[in-house]
Amino acid sequence: MVLKGLKILFCLFCFALSGIAQDNQQGVFEENSVLYRRQALGGVVANSDGFGLFYSWGKHIDGYKRRLYTIEVTNIKHPKEKRVYNPFYEDGRGYVFGKKNYVLALRGSWGQKKKLHDKVRENGVQVSRFYAIGATLALLKPVYLEIGKNDNDSTGSPIPYEYLEEEKFDLSKHNVENIFGRAPFSSGLEEVTIAPGLNAKAGLNFEYDSKREGIKALEVGVAADVFFKPLDIMEVNKNKQLYLRFYINFQLGKRFTD
Repeated sequence: MVLKGLKILFCLFCFALSGIAQDNQQGVFEENSVLYRRQALGGVVANSDGFGLFYSWGKHIDGYKRRLYTIEVTNIKHPKEKRVYNPFYEDGRGYVFGKKNYVLALRGSWGQKKKLHDKVRENGVQVSRFYAIGATLALLKPVYLEIGKNDNDSTGSPIPYEYLEEEKFDLSKHNVENIFGRAPFSSGLEEVTIAPGLNAKAGLNFEYDSKREGIKALEVGVAADVFFKPLDIMEVNKNKQLYLRFYINFQLGKRFTD
């Protein structure tokens, strides 16, 4: 599985590099007598395994190509995650049974966007292709739960609960009877660990802003993260090193002449 994933990621890297290597000089974009030298944009991104925010900036290489640098922050979920609730107390927060760590991915990448189809009309759509490669840093925060306790019970069942305690999830101690719900996300922040990896993505960009200097666009594509070891997300399911995902993002930004 890992070997197959590495092959997929390698293909994405080769696709990205083949486009980036074609142009390595800086330039300007001339359109309707306006010279655009750089651009900046940001927005929201939805992945098949999470969601987040991103910010990109870069320079115009020529009238068709732009070199972009991107910072992205998203969460990563295991495909087997399923939210459940305490069957005895309706006010308990939902939680994922068997989940050990929340994962937040910080990605830095550089890539290129190439125009494939220009706007025929002012209110038309410009189509471009985009590809990028970079590094990923995953932050893993332990999952803490609110556990029901009953000191006077001798049967091994804590129901009804007399009080609650926050505890890090432990499959050998916690079950659907004593888990009241998830604890606040702030619990366990001092125990965050990191896992490095690489990322690559490729997609199509559809820009529809009627103003030449403005940027409004939707981008769809496929992306991948591969880590040097499996991300320790679940205790009851097999964890993975490779995370493939489909993504869609909404972009807002502006071009600049200086």
